[in-house]
Amino acid sequence: MKYVWMSLVGMVLLAGCGGGSSTEEGKDSTVKVAVIPKGTSHAFWKSVEAGARKAGEAYGVEILWDGPQKETETVRQRGILESMVNVGAAGIAIAPLDENAMAPPIQRVIDQEIPVVIFDSNVNAKGFVSFVATDNEEGGRIAGRRMVEKLGETQNAKLMIVKYGEGSGSTLRREKGFREIVTDAGHDIVAEQFTDGTPEGALSVATNMMTGLVSEGTLQLDGIFASNESTAMGLLRALDRLSNSGVDVSGTNVIGFDSSPDLVKAIESGLFDGVVVQNPERMGYLAVESVVKTLNGEEVEEVQDTGAKLVTKEGLADPELRKLVE
Repeated sequence: MKYVWMSLVGMVLLAGCGGGSSTEEGKDSTVKVAVIPKGTSHAFWKSVEAGARKAGEAYGVEILWDGPQKETETVRQRGILESMVNVGAAGIAIAPLDENAMAPPIQRVIDQEIPVVIFDSNVNAKGFVSFVATDNEEGGRIAGRRMVEKLGETQNAKLMIVKYGEGSGSTLRREKGFREIVTDAGHDIVAEQFTDGTPEGALSVATNMMTGLVSEGTLQLDGIFASNESTAMGLLRALDRLSNSGVDVSGTNVIGFDSSPDLVKAIESGLFDGVVVQNPERMGYLAVESVVKTLNGEEVEEVQDTGAKLVTKEGLADPELRKLVE
């Protein structure tokens, strides 16, 4: 496939030096790189977009950014992928909503000899040039280690997981990593359930699970883990709702994944004991950079770990960590 991509080298380099060129017909011939996220509403994806556009400016390529409004719209993401091919994207970076359902359409694009970079969540396809993402299992382990730390001497703690969605490779791996650490420490996961990928769905699921674990006005849980921004936001609202109804939730340790202004406030107030954060801007930048390098015939690493870090109330004083949550 490299000989096809190499034919675009001159176009990309020309765009990088002069910001694009025009054909004899007067049409802009700037190389187009499509970036397709899982969704467009969450703060995480807005940061990915910022990184992708920075890379577009640095390399002189046009970024075609589009994704589903909700992170449950697999059919919509498939349609966006097809439209990006039809409008002439030279390369594509995509965060698959479902590692199995999105595999066939992504494989078809790869088979057309269009370079594809997968970011955020993996996919069961072959031949994509790079996987740019957080080590999600390790991210889950980071959350698990924080939970074990907060539990201290508590034995056989009762824990709950607010899960994201079936088929989402990134969050399934975070949940696996978290489960591995806490169960190895002798604790029990007494409730876990998938949500529909929205904060509203997570609010409903978390409320229902926690309501069944209230006894004598107290939430009978030692800890809760929410595996992404939407589940963490839904959980935050569910805890607030339960607290406002008179239930004592103060004895429950809470760890989230990803960040938003409201989750930062939850850390500052002590309601959340920490969140594991990624580097979405770097993820977006590297995804686009990897597409451009491939078009230029350069080698890129097959797997690029963009990192994950724990942010606690104390950690918010660190300027570098603070950048990752703002």
